[in-house]
Amino acid sequence: MYKNTARAAAAAAITFLMVVAAGCEKKAEPGAEINARAQALYADGDYDAAVRLYDELLVDYPAWAAENKVAEARKQAQAKVLFNTARKAARSGRYEEAGDALNEALALAPDDVEVNYGIGWVYVELALQYQTKAQMTRGPSRVDFALLADAHADLARERFERTVKLGPKHWAGYRGMAVYHMYRGENEKVLEALAKAEKYSEKAEDRIAVTRLRFRAYIADKKFDKAKETLDALVEKYPASGEAYFALGEYYLLTDKPDLDEAVKAFEVGLTKDFEDEGTRNQMYVMLSRLRMRNGDYDGALAAIKSALATDPFNGVFTDEYAVAWGAKKLSEKRKKE
Repeated sequence: MYKNTARAAAAAAITFLMVVAAGCEKKAEPGAEINARAQALYADGDYDAAVRLYDELLVDYPAWAAENKVAEARKQAQAKVLFNTARKAARSGRYEEAGDALNEALALAPDDVEVNYGIGWVYVELALQYQTKAQMTRGPSRVDFALLADAHADLARERFERTVKLGPKHWAGYRGMAVYHMYRGENEKVLEALAKAEKYSEKAEDRIAVTRLRFRAYIADKKFDKAKETLDALVEKYPASGEAYFALGEYYLLTDKPDLDEAVKAFEVGLTKDFEDEGTRNQMYVMLSRLRMRNGDYDGALAAIKSALATDPFNGVFTDEYAVAWGAKKLSEKRKKE
């Protein structure tokens, strides 16, 4: 009797423990929890924070990290950090700094779509710079600058082609190809590339960027009415976008009959709107400064360029523009006294 009772009690206890265990969630390993947080941060674009968590895993849970390839995930996140550093530097005209960051990123993630795209973009910006120098230079140096421009353009094309091969739906890669074709004067190919870029773009700012290039292709083909239609539709669709008004101001400068006053109005309205990219806002301040200076409004020119310098105080382009406006104002004041 006693033995049967003891056995029954033991069986009941075991059954109870099994039920309790089955009803409790299994506690996740610390490494898995940290890794999940790092992955979520990466997905949200907070790459710096993701890198810090991956570093924590590598230091505190090395065995778990090795088993779950955390080092590789960290490389990808660090490559994204470097890409963002390069993008910020390139937008401020610091292409050497951008190139250094992208070289580091490439070593970490040679097949990363964004890294390859970033390299292409720096190449195309350098190509445009050398092209401008060629146009402003005479003698043997002009040929050298032209060769450098063409060489960098081809290097950019290769990177953009690699970008869309790695990421067939990478809208910006196709935009890069459009910029390359625009450099070559191949406007039909520009529009073909932009059609693909628009197809894969998801954000409003991306579609605006595509439309800005499309209008430039129309300008290059001297289809000014088509360009104006395109921009009017853009402003109507995105009335709160500063980028849309920037494009409209550019139109008034690039049309067959430039209208500086209308360009100033478009820029002034645009600067009251929202911008997805601070760099674009600063470009608008530069353009507005130049236009005001041409109209003899030196104080207004200085105020505009100071607004750009407020967010990027060591940008060489902005400081040069400020120096030009400051010098023009001083010269005007001197002439008034004479």
